[in-house]
Amino acid sequence: MLRKTSQSLLCNSVDLSQKQQKILEQYNSKQGLQFYQTVMGDFGFSIHYGIYETPYDSIAKASKNIIKFMVNLIQQKLSLSSKHRIVDLGSGCGGTSHYLALNYGCQITCVNICPNQNQQNYIEAKKLGIAHLIDIVECSFDELPQDWTNKFDVVWSEEAICHAEDKHKVICEAKRVLVSGGKFIFTDLMRGEKVAMKDTATFSELNAVTNLACVSDYIQWSFSEGLKNVSYYDLTSHLGVNFQKMIDQIDQFCNQMINRNVSEAYLSKFRQSLVDRLDAFQNGYFAWGCFQMEKALNISSKKLQIFLTGCSLIPISAQSLTQKSLGDLGTIFVKEDWHNIEVPRVQWISSTGRPILDNKGLSKLVEANMEMSWNSDSLSAYNKAIQYECRDLAYRDHKGNIYIEWFNRHEEGGQAFIAPDHKLLYVIAAPIDNPKPHDFKALISNGNDGVIIKPGVWHTNPIPLENNQVNITTRQCELDATVDCHIASEYLNWLKVCI
Repeated sequence: MLRKTSQSLLCNSVDLSQKQQKILEQYNSKQGLQFYQTVMGDFGFSIHYGIYETPYDSIAKASKNIIKFMVNLIQQKLSLSSKHRIVDLGSGCGGTSHYLALNYGCQITCVNICPNQNQQNYIEAKKLGIAHLIDIVECSFDELPQDWTNKFDVVWSEEAICHAEDKHKVICEAKRVLVSGGKFIFTDLMRGEKVAMKDTATFSELNAVTNLACVSDYIQWSFSEGLKNVSYYDLTSHLGVNFQKMIDQIDQFCNQMINRNVSEAYLSKFRQSLVDRLDAFQNGYFAWGCFQMEKALNISSKKLQIFLTGCSLIPISAQSLTQKSLGDLGTIFVKEDWHNIEVPRVQWISSTGRPILDNKGLSKLVEANMEMSWNSDSLSAYNKAIQYECRDLAYRDHKGNIYIEWFNRHEEGGQAFIAPDHKLLYVIAAPIDNPKPHDFKALISNGNDGVIIKPGVWHTNPIPLENNQVNITTRQCELDATVDCHIASEYLNWLKVCI
């Protein structure tokens, strides 16, 4: 969808600032469109700097490398999928947005003030069959629509914030539109840390840039807005190759661009600018890198906030518990069959390398109630079958989402659970030695069915969703030969089960 907001900065608007008018002149004119798609985009739609593994890489390959680099950083904390919403600030002709939509199915909102670039973005998205995933909004990214507050999982930008007149305000807007725990990732061209603004003034004037920031500026602004886990990855070493490649493109395709109405004077001016820019880079005037940070979680539990410090949330969406969704990890039964079910027992010797009780062989089955109780936002459990109490088993936020990091598996047998008329959340993973956060799935029972979990399946106690206290009947082996997995200490992750 291609649309304009009430805050749109249109190319014929009298409300455009002088700097925004210059941005339109540079990128939205037919001459500018042709120049940047040829010289910086290598005839494609990704108009930004790239990572060069070798000086012989093509511009297109380097451009894709930086996108993959940024995706990999995001994927360490958020497994991108069709359920995620991303806003791309300064999206240009949409190359990055097309990549994210094609490869991950994300819903992308493109923000850009240049109508002609937006039109090219829309046409290409339709051609690629992803127009339904791309929403193109013509507005300024330092004043995003008010109804976008707490809307996006990721805010993304590449070499666009340098054009903002108030870069700190862009940081504020990015934070505002992120959901709790959302990720903000961006690259930008900056001045060297010890370089005065006047020393990059010529570049700024020619390229519609307002006072290049430096790395410490962005870090200071990010911390002042309360953004968490701020990190910076220095990519400055790639700038020289980027500048030289752009010069080479002008030299190679000069006549072709002239035939497409790019003037010789325009090409000559920008070529000399790039030569000067390359010289300035070699003297330490410029920096380029990638920033990543997160919006603080909106969680009332002070204890959970402490636990989450230094950890990342891995969101998983809960689905209905069916035999199909449970797969071969267990068996569903109706509550009327409770007295007839069989809980499997096995001969065992642990092979996980994790601590375990020093026993082996079969043990008898026992049945008892497990008391699960929410104390505000913290869940406790008392298993009468094995006389075991566990506090702070899980947490929940004001929206009912569940936070958990502890799981165990039974080496000597399975375990059955039933709580008639109560919906329960089961979080489980296959019986592998070292489960990772993305190995788990979350299933919600309908209140009528029980579950038998097979031996070795990773699980936590069933979590009640509708009541503050629930008695769950459980049947398991008396020996309780279990091993634990704490993904917080092993992977610096917590699971966030989105209900």
